[in-house]
Amino acid sequence: MVYPDEQIDDLGRGLSIIQKQKGFKYGTDSVLLAKFMLMNIKRCKHCVDMGTGTGILPLLISREPAVEKLTGIEIQAEYAEMAARSVKMNNLDGRVNILQGDIKDAPGLLGKGSVQAVVSNPPYKKAESGIKNSGDGLTIARHEVLCTLEDVIKNAALILEPGGYFFMVHRPERLADTMELMRKYRLEPKVLRMVQPKLSKQPSMFLVAAVKNAGRNLRVLPTLILMEEDGRNTKELDEIYEY
Repeated sequence: MVYPDEQIDDLGRGLSIIQKQKGFKYGTDSVLLAKFMLMNIKRCKHCVDMGTGTGILPLLISREPAVEKLTGIEIQAEYAEMAARSVKMNNLDGRVNILQGDIKDAPGLLGKGSVQAVVSNPPYKKAESGIKNSGDGLTIARHEVLCTLEDVIKNAALILEPGGYFFMVHRPERLADTMELMRKYRLEPKVLRMVQPKLSKQPSMFLVAAVKNAGRNLRVLPTLILMEEDGRNTKELDEIYEY
C-alpha cells in the first residue's frame, strides 16, 4: 500500500523504496555508507541500522548476500511503518526486519553483544542548531533531538560482539568528537575516508569503520570526489550508484 502523500522510487537491481513526497528522503550519504560497509566486511550474520528512517540502508545492503539478516530501528512510528511496507513490497520479509523503537533501547531489544555489524547515518546537527519544530520528522532526521552522537556510538558498542564492526557517515566538524567517543566505548577506528563534492571544495562528510575491542591501527583511504568541476558525476560515484 502507498498513501497519497507518498511516492515509490527506484533503487535499481529490482528494488524500490516508499518515501514521503514532502518528507525526509534518502541522499547520497546513505548510498556511500552502504557501499563503504560492503567493501569493508566479508560476511555478517546480523547487521543493525540505528535510526533507519525510510529503511534505505537495510534495503541497499540487502542487495548483497554477504549480510544474512538486517534490522532497522526507527523511533518515529510513521517512518518505521513506511519502512516496513517497503520491506514487504520488495519481498524481503524474514531477511529485513523493522523495529519501531528508541536506539537507546537497542541492548534490551536485541541483546548485548548479539550482532556482528552496526551501521548508522545519524542526525548531523546538534539540537540547538536552528531547530524550528522539534517534533517535525525532518527536524528529527537532521538534528540531535531524540538521540545524540554519543547515544548512537554507545549503544552500537553495547549490541556489538567483540570484533564486531561499526560503520557511520557524518560531517567533518564532528570527526574529532566521533573518534573520541568511539575510543571511549572501545570501538577502535580502523578505516577513514573523507568525501568531497568536488576537488576544489572542502570535504562535506566522512565515512568511518571501527571494530570493537581492536588494537590501534587507522587506515586512511584516498578522498572520494563526487563530481567533476563541470558538475558531472565522477566515474567512481557512478560505479557506486551502479553497484
